[in-house]
Amino acid sequence: MANTTLKTRILLNNKTAAEWAKDTETVWLKGEFLVESDTKKCKIGDGVKKYNELTYAYLTPEEVNSIVAQSSHTHSNKAILDATTASFTTALLQKLNAIAAGAEVNVQSDWNITDSSSDAFIKNKPTSMPASDVSAWAKAPTKPKYTATEVGADPTGSSAKALTDAKAYADQKIADLVNDAPETMDTLKEVSDALDANKNVVDALNSAIGKKANQADLTTHTGNADIHVTKEKKTAWDGAATHAGSAHAPVNSERNTIISIKKNGSAVPINEDRSVDISVPTKVSQLANDAGYKTTDNNTTYSLGVAANSSANGTAKIRLTGSDTKTTDIAIKGAGSTSVTTDAEGNLIVTSADTKYTHPTGDGNLHVPATGTTNNGKVLKAGATAGSAAWAQLTKADVGLGNVDNTSDATKSVASAAKLTTARNINVGGAVTATAASFNGSADATINVTSLNAAKLVLNSGDVLILDGSI
Repeated sequence: MANTTLKTRILLNNKTAAEWAKDTETVWLKGEFLVESDTKKCKIGDGVKKYNELTYAYLTPEEVNSIVAQSSHTHSNKAILDATTASFTTALLQKLNAIAAGAEVNVQSDWNITDSSSDAFIKNKPTSMPASDVSAWAKAPTKPKYTATEVGADPTGSSAKALTDAKAYADQKIADLVNDAPETMDTLKEVSDALDANKNVVDALNSAIGKKANQADLTTHTGNADIHVTKEKKTAWDGAATHAGSAHAPVNSERNTIISIKKNGSAVPINEDRSVDISVPTKVSQLANDAGYKTTDNNTTYSLGVAANSSANGTAKIRLTGSDTKTTDIAIKGAGSTSVTTDAEGNLIVTSADTKYTHPTGDGNLHVPATGTTNNGKVLKAGATAGSAAWAQLTKADVGLGNVDNTSDATKSVASAAKLTTARNINVGGAVTATAASFNGSADATINVTSLNAAKLVLNSGDVLILDGSI
């Protein structure tokens, strides 16, 4: 085929690394270049993996050697560069420039070194602390420690001396308290005189003490299981009436709400057994069968009968019959205004204006057959004869789909149709021109391209051109 020169500028798919990281779904075409515009790195699609699964493109060892060979050159300080084992950064250069000429490293200064030529010698050491520094020194978090000797303290016996001083102080205070006591009440006579002068108080104390249990009684009472009551409660119990026997009947002055006790309607004399036996009937046969009340079904049997004549708006009677001499009929009529009357025999007649309903008997006027779980989902299907409607499942033929495989698989094709009823033409457009091919489904259709539309081959901004290298 003829070769044609295509002038074009290919823009590779590019985004920032952060933008690429957001795309976690796209599977990139095999051979498709994916460029990180900010890091200048790229990945190549393989048709299987997503962006985050692809590795960055790299150079082979042969390509690296070729690049190094093309960029080889010499340096006057090559020996220094060869000895460098790490990258020499701008930060390291600035740090070196800040070091004064002749400076030494790893030297520990020592306060006690007096040789000024030593690297550890400290120049301009202060010989005293200025007064202005005392306040700051006092607030310092750490301060030097001093021994007892340095501050003139007695490190031995200081605690013992403090204890001796405390005891002597306490003894002196006790002696002062005794010596300073008043001279009155120093003798037993003076104490006795004081008690006599306050006899009322002493008598009250003696009375209170006399009501208290002595030690022996208290010891005996401890653990005693008896219940003790107050004097007031004992007096109340002593005044209570004595009742001999559990069946004692209270006299009129003792009882409150009980006026009398009766048994079977008769008063029970006092001092007799007043127990009452109450018998409650448990079935109807135990009750008296009074006149007008029926407690059994042995004597009378009732039946319900409905009779209607065949005339229009006929009368239907509901009659209660039995061995009784009196019967009552309820008659319902269907003509005239609604009313309730009683005839000479005592029959209750209800007259309604409704007309008698006549059920149709012709075909198409039948009752709907009964439904149920066995007919769930079915439709009422008419038979070939009158009155033959029945519940049934529809078939494909019933709805005109005899040629359709009407199963649960919605994607199945027509079961028996070999072709379309009307053939259709298939055309192509765009960058090519072709002869339309007729297609009715009976055989494959082939479309022959006759020419290319060059105007459609122009790539505009936003168009995508995929070059796979095939001819």
